[in-house]
Amino acid sequence: MELCLYNAVLTGMSCDGKKFTYVNQLASSDSDLSKRAEWFTCACCPPNMTRTLGFLGGYFWTFSADDEKKAANINVHLFGSTTLRFDVGGQSLELSQTSDFPWHGEVAYSLSGAEAVETSIYIRIPSWASGWTVAPQPTCTTPTKGYLHLPASYLKQNPRFTLHLPMTPRLVSPHPYTNQDVVALARGPIIYCLEDIDNSWVDDHFKSLLFDTSASIEEALETSDSETGEKYMYLRAKGEHSFLDTTALEVRPGLEESAIERRNKGVEELKFIPYYFRANRQGKGHMRVGLRKKR
Repeated sequence: MELCLYNAVLTGMSCDGKKFTYVNQLASSDSDLSKRAEWFTCACCPPNMTRTLGFLGGYFWTFSADDEKKAANINVHLFGSTTLRFDVGGQSLELSQTSDFPWHGEVAYSLSGAEAVETSIYIRIPSWASGWTVAPQPTCTTPTKGYLHLPASYLKQNPRFTLHLPMTPRLVSPHPYTNQDVVALARGPIIYCLEDIDNSWVDDHFKSLLFDTSASIEEALETSDSETGEKYMYLRAKGEHSFLDTTALEVRPGLEESAIERRNKGVEELKFIPYYFRANRQGKGHMRVGLRKKR
């Protein structure tokens, strides 16, 4: 759900809410540029976006309450700044979380009403969050089926606690059985892409680019994009990126491996932006998520 919301759903609508796309393409081409349209003949995308946003509360949390026992369980599925409030046997129970997620991984929780309600919380620990911590530290720190259990005994002593999710940039790959020898950059729940407006040298939709997987990855926060006003974290990959040289290759099947040449010289720095942010600024419509690996 997190992967879909922050990437596939967000990219369906432009930052200003005026343009849409049905195509969650992972790469552009001359015949299929990375772009959005102002409207469609059959426009089911815009109302689907509003419906999804209206359901966000149900995606963030689920809960159950036992009025007779004055007990409650709260499941936290997503992270952000939001508040859950419901009654348990006439007693109001409230859990709030405050965060700058997904740009920063600190999520502060505040629980009120637990002194009168036996409350347990189950927090989802994302698979990408290697080295996560909770402070104050609970007795048990082993998630079960991806969720960390904070029992009532812990919450009565610690109604305020903080979850820290490290946001280290990482390389992700498709399953080997797909025969797609490519990598993509990710940070937290966000998938990243290259776009021509940040890498102005591109003229082939990045399809000949060979990514240096040993490159150093630097991150920086753009607090207000000059064109859209959008806040986002961008990444710079500094290394020895190179290119395939296909100028002398015939367009036919069965090419010998030895005939495929790779140029030694290329580019030393690539700038990546969140995938959802593509096609929001002026550009040629060149974009790519998965990049061929430099050997």
